[in-house]
Amino acid sequence: LSQEQAQNILSSFLQATATKPYLHPDAMLNASGITFSATSGSEGGLEIHHLKRIEKGLNGEILEKE
Repeated sequence: LSQEQAQNILSSFLQATATKPYLHPDAMLNASGITFSATSGSEGGLEIHHLKRIEKGLNGEILEKE
């Protein structure tokens, strides 16, 4: 897997998380279906946050330590 391929896959996944709650690790399963977490919403929780940081790194951005 090349860096460019990884970048494309991750970017596509993160774009999809904005509208597809089932892609979120903290999604809620209830009688009406799968919904975004009440606390993090479509922005996602800690896992999505870290994936967004990885995406920025793949794009060449230098990030501050957290």
